[in-house]
Amino acid sequence: MKLMRERLEIFKEIFPYVSKYKVWWVLLLCLKVGQRLPVLLQPLILRTFIIYVIDDRNISYMLSVIAMYMGLYLVDTILKVLHRVIDNSLFNKITGDLRRILFEHYIYMPKEKYNTYEVNDLVRRLNFDVDMVKFFLVGQVFDHISYIVLIIVSTVLMLSLEWHLALIAYILMPLSIWLSKKYEDKIEKNAEQNRKLITQIEERVEKISAFWKEVKANQLETYQEKDFGYVLDSFLKCMYENTEITFRRKSALDIKESIVDLMCMYAAGGILALFYHIAAGTVIACVGYYHNILEGSREIMEINASLNWMKPSISRVIEIANLPLEKYDNSRRPNAFDRSIYVVDHIWFGYRDFKKEIIQDLSFEIEEGEKVLIEGASGSGKSTLMQLLTGELMPTEGEVIFKGLDLARFSSRELYDSIRIIDQNTYYMNISVREFLKMAKQNAGDDEMKQVCLAVNLWEDLEAKNEELEVLIGENGSNLSKGQKQKLALARLLLNKNKIIMLDEAFSAIDASDKAAIIDIILKHFKEETIICIAHDEEIKRRFCKTIEVGKEVFILDDRNLFQRNRKHKILRGEISRSI
Repeated sequence: MKLMRERLEIFKEIFPYVSKYKVWWVLLLCLKVGQRLPVLLQPLILRTFIIYVIDDRNISYMLSVIAMYMGLYLVDTILKVLHRVIDNSLFNKITGDLRRILFEHYIYMPKEKYNTYEVNDLVRRLNFDVDMVKFFLVGQVFDHISYIVLIIVSTVLMLSLEWHLALIAYILMPLSIWLSKKYEDKIEKNAEQNRKLITQIEERVEKISAFWKEVKANQLETYQEKDFGYVLDSFLKCMYENTEITFRRKSALDIKESIVDLMCMYAAGGILALFYHIAAGTVIACVGYYHNILEGSREIMEINASLNWMKPSISRVIEIANLPLEKYDNSRRPNAFDRSIYVVDHIWFGYRDFKKEIIQDLSFEIEEGEKVLIEGASGSGKSTLMQLLTGELMPTEGEVIFKGLDLARFSSRELYDSIRIIDQNTYYMNISVREFLKMAKQNAGDDEMKQVCLAVNLWEDLEAKNEELEVLIGENGSNLSKGQKQKLALARLLLNKNKIIMLDEAFSAIDASDKAAIIDIILKHFKEETIICIAHDEEIKRRFCKTIEVGKEVFILDDRNLFQRNRKHKILRGEISRSI
């Protein structure tokens, strides 16, 4: 009963995500149960053959028996084909839907939540754990119900044929169940150990793959090899023990059921045939139903045992699927009379592990279309300020007003619809340059992509590789130099216009000869857009009309309002306590 309650609770958690396929569920369940029909009718047909054809020597029944077998075979074949088609279609739809749900949550999960998961863990949930949900539905729901039906119907038919034999069968059955349960516990214990060891093997492979440079640099190859070998040997030993236990279980059950049970059933059937004139066909039919009950009982015990190792995977899928998505409010509108994109009003910010606050009493405004440079000494809080403007960090005091509303009211999804950020740590997937650029503009043509690559002086490098747009970037840009990666990120930026562009050291690895030309192209391309830039290069600095220097009391210079040059704004106070 405990397992039934657990199974029902898990199914209730899964059901909201698969409820739209209710009709398919009912149809598949009927087909699954219908597939037990041949197993249930064969003993009756065999009984008919023995009683009326062999015992009574009535040949006319022979055609009826043959017709029944052929009809049964035809029905069985049709049910199997329909079951296979609907099963594949339904569970492909279910796993596809679950993967889409999880992927949507990965994309729109709040950043602070996303940082609590490892990438490999999220990938495992998307692949292995979703498959476990499928196996739960197949085994714990459909197979479980069909075997229960098999046991109940076989019991009813055996009782209706000969209740004495049914009583003897149920006296013999507990020993089979006890033997099976005894070995199932051992197999489950070993399976749990296997799962832990497989996880350890995967973790070691992933770490070696991710940190192979560190392994080489620190000459840790021998240590890693020994560590991996130890875990692998433990896993192989556990697998051998599991195989041995499975063999012993099968042997014990086969001996008990094939020899002991059959001898007892046939002996009892022979005695009943002698004294109560029971037909031999009835005895054979009862033995067939007894096998059905034993098979159903064994399968249910295996299904029950497998529930324990499915539960962690299912809970991991449900955990992600139940996470709230960031709210996206299409009705939110900026203040039409306010030209300020940002109003930073007396904000303070400090990291938890540091006593002093980095940003102290910071206030300024950035209007629509302004080109703003944030400069300051290394560690003065420039990148922290950029993160406060993008909503990645929230001030401990004060407000950041974005388009007339408190920035905290916007989800990151809403903010990134307006903001495009390029920093020196852009992550690159192992895809082609073409695929990378199309992430910004799906309908971009080859000529358009070539033009943006020419604009950032990247096209010659791609041509030199003889593949042009088909050049593979490599994992995290391993096939490109740091300067080429930054140029590629800027090329993608040019393909799509956002209202606000943020450049955080986006030119740091680009040759000095290219910087001026690229920044001029960007400023010309985004003439109406707001650009906020962090840079140290003088060629870049002199191209911005407004400068906010972080780290001391400074002047905010604005070419459009020269009379305000002497207006002093306190941007940051106090010592810098952390290098950003």
